[in-house]
Amino acid sequence: MRLPVGAAVLLLLAPSAARAETVGGPFLAPPPDPEPAPVRAPVYRIESVAARFTYFDQDGLGYQSAAGPAAGPGSEQTTIAEPQSEVVAALGDRLVERVAVSVDIITAASPNHKLFGLPVGTPVDVISSPSRINEAEQIDTDSTYAWSRTTNLGLHAVYHLEEPLESWGLGALYSHSFADDNTVVSGSFYQLVDWFDNFTIDGKRFGRNVRGTSNANLGVTQLLTPTTVALLGYGFTVQSGTLSNTWQSVPLADGTRGAEVVPRRRLRHAVSGRILQWLPWQGALKLGLRFYADSWGSTAETVDAALSQRLGRLTLEVGGRYHQQTAVDFFAIAFDPAAAGYRTSDSDLAALHATAVSAGARWDQPIGHQGHRLYFGLTGEHYVRTNNLHVDFISGALGWEQ
Repeated sequence: MRLPVGAAVLLLLAPSAARAETVGGPFLAPPPDPEPAPVRAPVYRIESVAARFTYFDQDGLGYQSAAGPAAGPGSEQTTIAEPQSEVVAALGDRLVERVAVSVDIITAASPNHKLFGLPVGTPVDVISSPSRINEAEQIDTDSTYAWSRTTNLGLHAVYHLEEPLESWGLGALYSHSFADDNTVVSGSFYQLVDWFDNFTIDGKRFGRNVRGTSNANLGVTQLLTPTTVALLGYGFTVQSGTLSNTWQSVPLADGTRGAEVVPRRRLRHAVSGRILQWLPWQGALKLGLRFYADSWGSTAETVDAALSQRLGRLTLEVGGRYHQQTAVDFFAIAFDPAAAGYRTSDSDLAALHATAVSAGARWDQPIGHQGHRLYFGLTGEHYVRTNNLHVDFISGALGWEQ
């Protein structure tokens, strides 16, 4: 005897239904798939916060300055007060962002055209010259992204604003490590655009001008021994457009002054090397060497050294620097009024020797139990060069980091 198909199906399903009823009640449909876990934003963490104040004082004479007799030299007196703040933050494990904001209060005699033709030493505080005091603001940002354990990508942006000038800059950075991080190769490219006012040498303002600067750098960092690191770098810069600040002037042989005239293009090359040596008594030695040449005919060499020593929570550092350069091809301190061609009396483009000595101290104060610390820093430098210019600056910093 054969059962109907419907009955056979019921008999086959009966045990399963009975089991389901015995264990959990009546038979139910399977539950839906669980919802995916919510995607959470990466942890945002402040790594460090710092505030710094720097005071910069320059004095001397230069033939490009109109703040003096027509035959020069004129005053190059400048003071700058610069408060600065900086925040470094991490977004997750890959992205680090640095933001720095600075404000410069600049007092300078050289661009003060109300002193044009007056003797050096004429009191500037009794002359109505609002343009002699200038404020400048700047914001810098650096973003570094860890593409992998051995590769980092970066982006740098800057905006600068002051009364006669605005600047925009954007750059990209790349670094890659090899051989268990013993070797790091890096490269960067940076583009800066300046948009600034035109001035005549007697202080009249007319129109605007543009200057562009393109800079590319290559570098190699090599761990030579467990305590020695070497760095080698090459930088190439192209500047084009109006490369004078437009108000600088040159003395003429007839006792008057004329406008500075410089090429609209400048190619600059720099090769640098540096050695960092750890010393067994909690110290470090840094040595640097730099060679420079440009298409205007100037060459330069710079050597520097710094020695730091850690004494518990206190770190001390002393340093020195020596620089020498040749003049550009068209530098002089007096020119024929009828002669054509390029001409400059800018003391920065003259042949010179310069020395600088510096000293600094930093105190690190641990706070809490999570590796946080406060630090206090103080740095000063005295700079002198042979063409009658000297500069002193002092800088103090207060910060927190983890």
